[in-house]
Amino acid sequence: MELNATIEILLGIDVPFLVPEDIATKSNGLTTAPQGSHVISKKLSAITQRVIMTILSVTISILVPDFGAMMALLGSFAAFALCLIGPLSAKVALTGHFSVIDAILLAVGAIMAIWGMVAAASAAT
Repeated sequence: MELNATIEILLGIDVPFLVPEDIATKSNGLTTAPQGSHVISKKLSAITQRVIMTILSVTISILVPDFGAMMALLGSFAAFALCLIGPLSAKVALTGHFSVIDAILLAVGAIMAIWGMVAAASAAT
């Protein structure tokens, strides 16, 4: 569900909800669409995108026999990349200062990410 919402927002096909103030000012409530909003084409695009995502998910789960192992590999690396390595790298890029603690945390995060990938790969075999 969240992936679909993210893709819809990135593609610009999401239909924004009206805030209560907008609903109160309209004469017939929710039935009036804003001018130039292309609500019908956005809804059709959203439906098409959701059907395509469902078909892709099913196809990948059929074509990749050990889908759980692949997700374990990706998850173990992505967890450390998103939670530790990425923020530390961004902090260093923004401040321009690379301290010893940053280096230690980055090295430990990289080692743990690799360790998690190896553990996921060995558990899959």
